[in-house]
Amino acid sequence: MPESKKIVTIVLPGWSENTKVITPLIRIIEKKSQELGDNYQVIRFPFSYGKKKKELGKFAKMSIMRKRFYSFVSDKGFLNDDTIINIVGYSQGGMIPIYAAGQYSKLRNRINKYISIASPHDGADLFCLAHATVLIVPGLSLAIMSVGSTKELTGHDGHKFLLKKYPEAAGKFFNAFKDRKEDLLQIYSGTDLVAQEKSSTRFLDHMTPYRIDRVSHMKIPQCDETINRALEFLFQAQEVEINPTQGYAGDTIVVSPKGNFEFENNYPILLEGEKVETQESEGNLEFILPDFTPGHKVLQVCDSKPLIENPYSFTVLPYLWAFAPSRGFAGESIKVYGEMEEEDVLKVNNDIVDTFFGEDNHGKYFDFIVPEMNATHFDIKVVPAFNV
Repeated sequence: MPESKKIVTIVLPGWSENTKVITPLIRIIEKKSQELGDNYQVIRFPFSYGKKKKELGKFAKMSIMRKRFYSFVSDKGFLNDDTIINIVGYSQGGMIPIYAAGQYSKLRNRINKYISIASPHDGADLFCLAHATVLIVPGLSLAIMSVGSTKELTGHDGHKFLLKKYPEAAGKFFNAFKDRKEDLLQIYSGTDLVAQEKSSTRFLDHMTPYRIDRVSHMKIPQCDETINRALEFLFQAQEVEINPTQGYAGDTIVVSPKGNFEFENNYPILLEGEKVETQESEGNLEFILPDFTPGHKVLQVCDSKPLIENPYSFTVLPYLWAFAPSRGFAGESIKVYGEMEEEDVLKVNNDIVDTFFGEDNHGKYFDFIVPEMNATHFDIKVVPAFNV
């Protein structure tokens, strides 16, 4: 069985790196992570990472921020196979990971969940942002200021970034999640004057939307709606897939984790409250269906957190033990003995057939007429009525 992976949540602040704005959110994510165990970690990305002189380091171009973020994640060892990355980015901090992941596949493949909070994916109104952050950047003209940091603070190059470079990177990022839209969340406000709605929702076709109204740009990451939705999203129960969802005693049942989630040694499987013996195979859990009475059963994958969605439905099919006769022609009568009940149905080659239910010295049986078909072996099963 694989060992438990580290789950790292990286939080990125907005432009000018005003960490006070996102401190409440970071603290609450940290508290929840500590409750879940030592393999959960929360860390903030410093915009000046890797820069010896920090003066104006946080106002660097997006191409530089992309490299800094990738170096930060790599240097911390978060790109190793034993780590899963969750990302929470506020404002510009929601754009940097997309740009970096679009350029670096190794980072892209490690991301488990991504939250963008008030991120201006199509540029920001920097005039409003300047007033919101009391921003003073020496040496930058008003013309450049009006383009905005999300446009690289470089005049026409900023437009080129938003029109080509950023969408190209975003395309690669979203393509990696084309079947996992539920793992990408965009939180935005219809009354945000900085990351206006049209900008925030640029890539909304690829993400799960969550709209908040009557909240300013600086207050979005601090409001209860944002914090509660982020917690629910980051720590929602993991799902598993059961294949098949019905079977006979002795059948092999496979339970598989979805997404980047992996099973640990302490994940027992319970069927109707009874633990079944499992074995690991290629990251999945397999078990032989025990001899249960037929019908609807409750299957649970248990963990101590808990982080796994439960319970799941499983159907134990009625066991058939005899046919009288064991072969016949179309139009002839055959009795099928087994654990069926009168309300159950009989399927021949997956088609429901008319039956007569009875019971004699050999047990319960269904009597049916062999339908018209080519000479061949045919598959017979009894299915509980509630499962038809």
